[in-house]
Amino acid sequence: MVARVPAARRALTTGAVVAGSSLVSRFLALAVLVPAARCLNVGDFGAFVLVIGVSGSVGGVVGSAIADLVASGAVLHPVRTWRRTALCTAALAASGLVGAVCVALVRGDVAVWLTTALLATTGLAPFIVMHLLRGSGRPGLGACLAFVVSPVVRLGAVVVLAASGGGDLRRVLTALLWAAIACALLSCAVVWCDRPSGHRKPETGGPIVAPSPLALVAGVGVAIAFTLVGQAAPLSLSAFLGDPATGRFVPTARVCEAITAVGVGYQFVASRRAVDLSRPQVPVRVVGLLATSFGAATLVVLLVAPWALPVLLGPGHDLDVVVAMALVPAYFCTMMSAAEIQRLFLVRRHQRIVFASVLAAVMTAVCTPVATAWLGADGAAGATAAAALAWWVALRAPHRAPNRSDVTPEMTNTR
Repeated sequence: MVARVPAARRALTTGAVVAGSSLVSRFLALAVLVPAARCLNVGDFGAFVLVIGVSGSVGGVVGSAIADLVASGAVLHPVRTWRRTALCTAALAASGLVGAVCVALVRGDVAVWLTTALLATTGLAPFIVMHLLRGSGRPGLGACLAFVVSPVVRLGAVVVLAASGGGDLRRVLTALLWAAIACALLSCAVVWCDRPSGHRKPETGGPIVAPSPLALVAGVGVAIAFTLVGQAAPLSLSAFLGDPATGRFVPTARVCEAITAVGVGYQFVASRRAVDLSRPQVPVRVVGLLATSFGAATLVVLLVAPWALPVLLGPGHDLDVVVAMALVPAYFCTMMSAAEIQRLFLVRRHQRIVFASVLAAVMTAVCTPVATAWLGADGAAGATAAAALAWWVALRAPHRAPNRSDVTPEMTNTR
C-alpha cells in the first residue's frame, strides 16, 4: 500500500502535465490563426488553414502507426530504439532543410503542396520523441515538447512575420516550415540527451508488452477516422466552393472543436478500476460529467465567439450560428468517442474499435462531399455530425460478455 501511493501521485502528476500540455496546445492552435488572418485575405486564409490541417492530420495518422512501437521499444529494446529514433529525427530535420531549399526554387501551387508535405513529415519529429520519452519514463517532458514547445515556436514564427509587415500565403507557410525544422533539430538534441543508461528504469504501472498487430490497426484506424471527421468538411468546401468558403467556415469549426478540451484529461483521471469487463464502456457518471462540462463550455463560447472572432481575426471571420449548431454535437460525439476508445483499448476490444472507426471514416468520406455539394457549409457540418454520431453509437453498441479466457493478467491486476 505504501508503494502504491507514490506511484498514484506520480501518475496523477503526469496526467496533469500531459492534460495541461494538450490544453495549451489547443489554445496555441487557435492563437496562430490570429496573426495569419491579419496577414492573409479570406481566400488565402482558407488555404492556410487547409494546409496546416491536412499536414497535421497526415502526421497524426503516421504518428499513431508508430506510437506504441516506439514507446514499447524504449522499454524492451532501449538502445536499439534510441539509435533508430535518433537517426529518424536527424533524417526528418535534414529532409526539412533540403525541402526548404526546393520550396524556394519552385512557384505556384507546387510550392504550397510541397510545403504541406514537408510540414507533415518534418513535424513528426517532436511526436516521435514524445513517444520515446513516454516509454523511457518521461512522458511529461515528451508532452511539453510536442504540445507546448512546438506550437509556441510555430506561433512565434507567424507572429514575427506579421509584425515585420506580413506577407502572402507562400511566406506564411515558409515561416511555418522553418519553425518545424527548428523543432526537428530540437528533437534531435532531446534524443541525444536522453541516451539510455543502465541505472534508469521506466515508471510503468505494469508489464510492458509489444502491441499486437490488431492494436496497431485499431490505432491507425482511429487516427484516420479523426482525420476525416476533422478535415473532410474543409476539404469538401475548398473543392466545391473554393478557399474563401473554407476561410469563412474554419473559424467556427475551430471554436467548436476547442470545446472538446474539457475532456482532454479524462484518460489520465479515469482509473482502470472503473473498467467493467462485461461492459467496457464509459461509466454513466463520467458521461454526465463530460456532458455537463461540455454544455457549460459551449454556452460560454457561444456568448463570447460572435463578437470575439471579428475582433481577433478581422472582418469576414464571423461565427456561423447554423454551422455551430451542427458542429457542437459533432465534436461532443467525437469527445465521447475518444473516451470510449480509451476504455476499449484497456480491455483490448480492438475489433470493436476497428469496425466503428471504419464505419465513421466511410460515412465521412461518402456523405460529406455529397452534402457539401448540395447544401454548402451547412451540409458539410451536418454530415460531420452524422458521421460522429454513428461512430459513437458503434463504439457503444452492446456486445457479448467476454469469456474467462479473454481476461488477461493485466486486466485482473487493475481491479
